[in-house]
Parts: sequence; C-alpha cells; structure tokens
Amino acid sequence: MPAHSPHEQREISHNQLRDHTVIHQGNVQGNVYYGAPHPAARAKVVRVIPYPRNEDLVHRGDLIDRLDKLLPQTSGSHSAALWGLGGSGKTQIALDYAYRRCDADDECCVFWVHADSEATFLADYKTIGKKLGVDERLDGTDLLNAVRNEIERRPMWLMILDNTDDLKLFGVGQLAKGGEKNENQNQNLHKYVPCTSQGTVLWTSRDAHIAGTLVGARRGIEVRSMAVGEATTLLARVRDEPLTAEEAVEEAGVNALLQELQCLPLAISQAGAYMRRMSMTAEQYLDLLRQGKTRWEVLKLSDTDRHRRPEVSNSVLKTWRISIERIRAESEMSYRMLHVVAYVDSQDIPHELMVAVGLYDIDDDDVDEASELDVLEAIARLREFSFLSLRQTDDGDRNYEMHKLVQETIQYGLRVRGSAATTANKVSEIGSGLKDDEAYYCGRVLQIVDGLFPSSERATWARCEQYLTHAIRVGEWAEVGGTETETANLLQRVSYFLYERGRWREKEPVDSRAWGLRRKVLGEKHPDTISSMADLATTYHEQGRYSKAELMRLKALELRQEVLGKNHQDTAKSMSDLADTYHKQGRYCDAEKVKNKALSLQREVLGEKHPDTIRSMAELATTYHEQGRYHEAEKLKDKALELRRWVLGEKHPDTIRSMADLAATYHNEGRYEDAESIYQEVLALRREVLGEKHPDTISSMAELAVTYHNQGRYNETEKLKDEALELGRRVLGEKHPDTISSMASLAATYHSQGRYNEAEELKDEAFELRRQVLGEKHPDTISSLASLAATYHSQGRYNEAEKLKDEAFELRRQVLGEKHPDTISSLASLAATYHAQGRYEDAESIYQEVLELRREVLGEKHLDTIRSMADLAATYHAQGRYDEDEEISAKVLGLQREVLGEKHPDTISSMAELAATYHAQGRYDKAESIYQEVLELRREMLGEKHPDTISSMASLAATYHAQGRYNDDHEISVKVLALRREVLGQKHPDTISSMVDLATTYHAQGRYDEAEQLHQTALDLRRHVLGESHPDTIQSIEYLASTQEALQQLPSLTEFVH
Repeated sequence: MPAHSPHEQREISHNQLRDHTVIHQGNVQGNVYYGAPHPAARAKVVRVIPYPRNEDLVHRGDLIDRLDKLLPQTSGSHSAALWGLGGSGKTQIALDYAYRRCDADDECCVFWVHADSEATFLADYKTIGKKLGVDERLDGTDLLNAVRNEIERRPMWLMILDNTDDLKLFGVGQLAKGGEKNENQNQNLHKYVPCTSQGTVLWTSRDAHIAGTLVGARRGIEVRSMAVGEATTLLARVRDEPLTAEEAVEEAGVNALLQELQCLPLAISQAGAYMRRMSMTAEQYLDLLRQGKTRWEVLKLSDTDRHRRPEVSNSVLKTWRISIERIRAESEMSYRMLHVVAYVDSQDIPHELMVAVGLYDIDDDDVDEASELDVLEAIARLREFSFLSLRQTDDGDRNYEMHKLVQETIQYGLRVRGSAATTANKVSEIGSGLKDDEAYYCGRVLQIVDGLFPSSERATWARCEQYLTHAIRVGEWAEVGGTETETANLLQRVSYFLYERGRWREKEPVDSRAWGLRRKVLGEKHPDTISSMADLATTYHEQGRYSKAELMRLKALELRQEVLGKNHQDTAKSMSDLADTYHKQGRYCDAEKVKNKALSLQREVLGEKHPDTIRSMAELATTYHEQGRYHEAEKLKDKALELRRWVLGEKHPDTIRSMADLAATYHNEGRYEDAESIYQEVLALRREVLGEKHPDTISSMAELAVTYHNQGRYNETEKLKDEALELGRRVLGEKHPDTISSMASLAATYHSQGRYNEAEELKDEAFELRRQVLGEKHPDTISSLASLAATYHSQGRYNEAEKLKDEAFELRRQVLGEKHPDTISSLASLAATYHAQGRYEDAESIYQEVLELRREVLGEKHLDTIRSMADLAATYHAQGRYDEDEEISAKVLGLQREVLGEKHPDTISSMAELAATYHAQGRYDKAESIYQEVLELRREMLGEKHPDTISSMASLAATYHAQGRYNDDHEISVKVLALRREVLGQKHPDTISSMVDLATTYHAQGRYDEAEQLHQTALDLRRHVLGESHPDTIQSIEYLASTQEALQQLPSLTEFVH
C-alpha cells in the first residue's frame, strides 16, 4: 500500500477507512493525519472447522483426484464446487479436503461457512470474525465486510461454503423478467466472499446451476452415489466390523442391501449405524426394508452424527425436504413432475413421459397452457437439483433416472401430510388451488401412463417395452389412488404384451395383481374378473404348470357358464382353452371331447358358417392330427376349407390359411407331391392377394421349402429358404424375430445335408441375434442355444455339445422352472450326449430322472413320458441289457396302444422298435413276425407308397438278410428301391440307402459285379448330395472297397475249388 501524505484527506465509510483501518469510537470530521506507515504484523493462522476429522471416510479416488487438480495447493486464486444429491457425501469430501490442506500447509487458514441461509452465513461470519479479532460489536454488513477484509489480509486461506443450495442468496437468478432487479430478493452475499490471489473457495450445493454461475462451468464436480466397492467399505467401517472389503462383500445380503440403497452414502451410514446398534446382519436389515410395515420406520431414523449439524436431520426420508420445498417455490411444474414420477419406475423414464406430465391439462380454468419450452425448463431444474439424471439411449433417445430413495421421500412426505390433513379434517392444496395429496398423484400417474402404453401389436412392441416397468409400477398404487378398475385394465394390456413376448414369469404377477384388483372391486363373478382369471390360467399353461392351469380353467368355465350362460361365446372360449390344456397333458381323448362340445355350442349359437365356428372346426382337425387320425383330420380340414371358400371367398386370407393347413396334413401323411402342389398354389395366391413381401407370403415359401426338404430335394430347399430369408431381411429387417427364424430354418437344412460347418455358422448368428433382440433368457434364444448344441453333437464335438446343453438346461430351469416340460427336455437332451459319449451309466441315471419328472408333471400316459421310457430302453440296448430293453419296449408299446390306439403311427413305430430289439437279440423269427404286422398296419393306415410303409418293407428285408434268406431279401429290396425312386426321387438319401442295401444283398449272393456297379452309383450320388466328408459317403467308400477286394480274390478262389 503506498504511503499517505501527512495532510491527505481520506474517505470514510461507516467506521472503516478504505485501507481497512477501523475506527472504534467517536465521529470523524475533517482530515486524518498519518505518519510513516508501520510494517504489517504477521497475521496469525486461524482455522474454523466445525467438525472433527472423519476417520470412517472412504477415499473416493476419482472425485478426490479431480478436486485436487481444480484446487491445487500452489499459490493463486482458485475456486470449485461439489454438487449433487443430498446425502451423496459432498460435505464429507469437502471436510476431507480441508484437513488435507491443513496437513499440507501450516500457514493456511481455513474457514467453514454454512451457506444454506442468510442467518447461518451471518452467524458463521461472526464466529470467524471473533477468531480473527474483528470488533465483536460489529453486525450486519459491517461485520461481513470486516471479516471478508480480514481474511483477504491472510497470505494463504481456504473458505468452504457448505450447502449453498439457495443460489439466489448469492445473486444467481436475481434479475426479474425485463432485466430489472426484484425488490423482494434476499441480499446478495456473494460480495462478502473473500477473493485474493492467495485464496481458495470450495462450494458445496445440491443445485448443479452453481457450475457456470458461482464457479466456472468446468469447475463443478458432480458427486454421485458410491461405487459398489466404496459402498461396501463404508458399510463395514460404520458397522465397526473387523472385515476387509473383500470379506464384507462375501457376507450374505451385503450386495443386495447396497443395491436396495443404491449406494447412497447417507443411507449406507444410517444402515450401518443401526445394524451396529442392534447387532443386526445385512440380511436382517434388508428384510426390514423389504417389509412394507417397517421400511419407512427404518428409513426415517435419524442417528446423531458428529460430522453433520445436529439441528439438521440426517434421516434418509427427510434429507431432501428442503430441496423439494425450494423446487415448489420456484416452479409449480417442476414440483408436479417430481411428485408424479415418484410413482413410476426409477430407471429409464422416457422424455416423452416427462413431457406428458408437464403438459398434462390439470385445470383449464386456472392454469395457462404450458409450452414445451416450459417443460424443458422444469426438467432442467430437476436435473440441476440431481432429482433427475439424463441417460442417452443407443438410439439417441433421452431417458431419465430418479434415485429410488428420492421417490420414497416424496411418497413418505405425501403420506405424512395426508395423515395430518385427515387428522385436521382438511385437504392440503398448493398455491394454485390444485390437490396435492397421495391419491391425486397416484391417479394422475395412472392416467398418463395408461395413455402412453399401447395395445400389444408387433408394430408397438418397442413402445410397450419402453413403458413396461412403469405400467407395472403404476399397478402398485391402485388402492391409494382409488383407481382399481382402471389399473386392472392397464395391467391386462401389459399381460397381453408379455404373452406375445413369451415372458411367462413376468406375466404371472401382472395377471395375479389384475385378478386381485377386479375380485376386490367388481366381485368374483364379474365378466372382467373371470377374464383376468383366464389370463392367469393361460400363464400357468405356458409355464408348463398344467395342473394349476387345468384347475383354474375349469373354474373359469364354471363361472362363465353360471354368469354368462352355457351358450355365450366366452363360455365356448373357456371350453377351447381347457381342451388345449388337456392336449398339453397328452389327454387327447379329453381334448377331443371338450373341443367337440365347444364346436357344437358355436354351431348352435353362431351357426355353421360363422367364421368362429369354422375356426373351431379347424382346431378340432388339429387334435385329430395329433391323434394320428390323419384321414379324419383331412376330412375336417377339407370341410373347413370348403366353408371358408363359400363364406369368405376363394382369395380370403383365412381361406388360403385353410389350404395351407390341409397341405400340412398331406405332408404328415407322406403325400409330399400333393402337399407341394397345394403349397405352390397357396404361395401363388398369397403373392397375388397379399403381395410378394407380406409376412404370410414369406411363410408360404418357408413351408414349401420344408416339403422339398422332406423329399430330399436339398438344393431346391436351400434355394427357397435362402429367398425367404433374404425377403425377411428386406421386409422385416435383419433383427425381426421371423427373419431370425428363417435363418434358423436354413441352418437346419444345412444340418440335414451334413453341412455342419455352415449350419454351425448360421445357427451361431441366429443365436447371437436372438440374444440381442429378445434377450438372453427368451425361450427362443434358449432354443437357438440348444439347436447349436445339436450341431456340435452331430459334428462329434461332444464336450462342447455337453457344455452348451448344460447352459441351455440351466437357463430353462431359471426362466421356465425346474419342472417345465422344456426344461425336462433339455435334461433328456443332455442324457443323449452322455449316451453318444459312451457314458451309459450317466445317461441311464438322467433318463431315469427325466422319466420320474415326466411321470410327476405330465402323467404316466403322456407321450413324452412314454418317449422317456423308450430312451431308457435304448440305453439298456446299448449296454447289451436286451432283456431289460425288451421289457420296457414292450411296456411302451402297451401304453401307446392304450393311450393312442392300436393304429396310431407312434404305436406302430414302437412295434417296429420292439422288432429291432428282437433283431439285435438274434430272435429273427419274432422280429420278422412283428415287422410283418407293422407293414400291414402301415399299408392300411398310410398307404402303400407312404415313406414309413416303405421303411417297414426295408426293415423286413434286413431281417430276411440276417436269416440268410437272400432271395426273399432281394425280392423286397428291389421293390423298396423302385418305390423310393418313384416317391422320393433318385437323389433322396433314403433312396441311396436302398441302393446300398440292395448292393449288399448282391454281395451276399456272390453277384459281385452287380454289387460293385450299385455301390459305385450310390457312392457317386452320396458325394454329390451329401458331400465327400459325410459319414454315409465314407461308408459307401468302405463297402465299394470290400466288394472290389472280393472281386480280386475271385480267380484264386475258383482255382482252389477246381
């Protein structure tokens, strides 16, 4: 400071001169005279920190490093701000920084100011002034100026302004519209914050707006929830547990508890203190949080903390109350948004939902229509207070997250306020006269989400997914908002979406909730209540819980018969559902009986020619099909087709669908040419009516390709499936489920062609796409995994196949449940791999477990149960335990005769398998007898030229061959080859196998030239059709070599005979 002249006139403000000289008494008039200036005395080091060092503090590395970079301990003026949600640990980080500055610099003064109000600011400045030696009689602005000036005299200082939540106190946002100063604003305290080249200022605030105003935009550090490792360490320290962080993680319930508290430091500290005091484990505390009655009681506890102000509550449920009130004073829209979104899911809140809340028309008379700009401003304020955080999706959409405990704070506040209002017999209202209670916001959020959640159609699946968790969450508040009926309607739409996506476990609680709400409000016998019961029964059905589904569907049927009458169409629908469950249980006779009854009812009520009646007729035909009654199925499908042609017209999509259904029956009857002819007509009609790129048209291409596949026309199959896949990619997109299904179907063709490497590559791609599109645990994704395992199995990669099958089994057990039929099928598939590895004892053990599970879940006479018995018999066969094999095979045959009937194709197949066992035992006479019977039955049921009939002829020929009856063998083998050439074509694998069989017979008869010629033809065909490396091709090479060796030895053999 320059020296003053002895007669210099000085300006005096209050009791202080411009050079900071303070006059303590008397009035000053005239001139002030100075002598030469004295050297300044060295200022003492003063430190005012209201809290002791926090020994439990967890070092949050990234935050500390960033803070140290912004506020280095070198000379120069620096400022920074820590901002974030209340309870995130800002004050403790600032406290740690203060003590670290003290440790690093003995000359640094430290001053702590509570900046949450003008009163606390002034009180702390008074305390600091006393420490600095400022005249204690000063008050108001005189005190503030004096303290600021005294701090600025210090050579090195740090000031921490804690809880600077009301930025208007420091001049932020104090200009009213038009740029004029607001008369009612608080004093701008910012001018009393010291600022010198040797000083550091650290602010803490819940308002992100502090960055870019009180400090530079890049000098703000957001303090969020802790990382899991940090949170684990904090919990262990507060509990005073002698555990390392690694040991603490291993304690049961710790991770789940931290997830429940979302790693918020305040919540963790309160939890740890309570657990320490009550000698409670993490699991026990978590149980309290998960109980509705005790959750809020635990969260509202406020334990004394010597590192926080005693007059300020550190209860988790009360810590944000001040911020909420500040939001309320600033913006009614922000306040309303905050309270509405407190009742949706805390994660992935769409921007569209926030806008809908903001623009929701509350009262046309009292509230001006809000603009979208107002909505954006309201969202911005919530983000600045850390009540919302923005998350950009991969598609660039804006989603928000809200801390779950903030939501509970708002819910708790409304509940407490509602209780107080009820006690006082009044209704609380905000300033504009709008209701402000729990029921009001629960009702509002239902109306908004109900308007945003669409009906479930494939085109709306993405939108349904976007609002799924929010709709389910809204379903929890029905009783609070008095909206039980409306909520149940929304939940039913959610249920239909989950049905379409095959997400049965998620669907079950939704159905259960909707049913419960409707039972309570509408009563047990209301049609909508019965509808919800039927929805839940469907979920049980799809989960494979057929017994529960059966009981509930029976009840729904009884109620509909009572309430709606026996002749109502919904009653007929219940009958059809019940029949479907019987079908899944393998009770085809019961299913047929109920379906017939439903069809009769629809004929009576709706008429023979009503579309619903015709649809039931087509479904009954499907039951006949499953019973192996192909002729009856064909007859009924023919009738449904004719009715649809007459009622709907030749080119109606349903008529074309009936044609496709009939073609499917022809296909299963082995009438591939007839099926092919109809499928071609269906494809042509769909191209004409629906267009080349319609999904049904693409499906027709895939169905025709399957027919080509079963005819052994793999090249044509591959070409058509390739085309269907390419169209699916163009029309539906690469990631559409139907496109992925086409990809999987093409992979299956590669597999059948023995092109295992190509099949593996395509199945791998389909699996990855399903995992990405449908999710890791979608049933279709798991099916792709199982399919890929099957390819590994066929490649002889049994260890890899075992690993994948293990994974598929575990996923199905997790997603579908231990006793779901698909889970049991995965177990059976794993046993098949053990069998192929020669681990017969392991395979046997699992097959026995599968058999017991299927007996329990499906019943003794279900086809899958019977199939498990056959698998077990095959394992006994492989172990050479032919007697046990025979015993079970005979039992399987007996059960199928009882369940399916003597002439069912599966029954006939079991007879053929039993004959094969007799053949393996060398009991050729018994094998011959059964093969003869099988052949006659198949001729009767399927016709002379059905592929299965021809296979029976080939099996009989093989038995003659084993008996040395080569002439009988030759006679039948020649006929089999001719029939297969006619029915399947020259290049079908079964036709080529017949050539090999006949060549083997020629060899046995000593007709080596004919055998060599036929073996060579078969080898050439297998190379062309199956490829050089296919096992059957290798077999043909070996047979040809054996025949050629016999030809070479023939001359010496002749000479020996002579």
